[in-house]
Amino acid sequence: MKTCNHCGAQLLDEAVMCPKCGCPAIGGGTNQKPSGISIAALICAFFIPLLGWILGGIGKKNAPNNVSRDLSVAGIVIATIVFVVNLLLL
Repeated sequence: MKTCNHCGAQLLDEAVMCPKCGCPAIGGGTNQKPSGISIAALICAFFIPLLGWILGGIGKKNAPNNVSRDLSVAGIVIATIVFVVNLLLL
């Protein structure tokens, strides 16, 4: 269960709104922190596309939550774009 960020009431995990105060239930007590490998994939994608692809694939496969998976996918996409731009410039 998660808690309301405004009033502290207990909320169901799938709750969109707090039944006590009516505020939107954003995140609450759920663990939505990105993993280190997904952050590394995103950063490496700009400078070393191959490493961004590798770390992005590992991060996507082992993602503990949606935030980590989305960052890993973003790392893969950015690495692809950087790679294609570098090929066009050469």
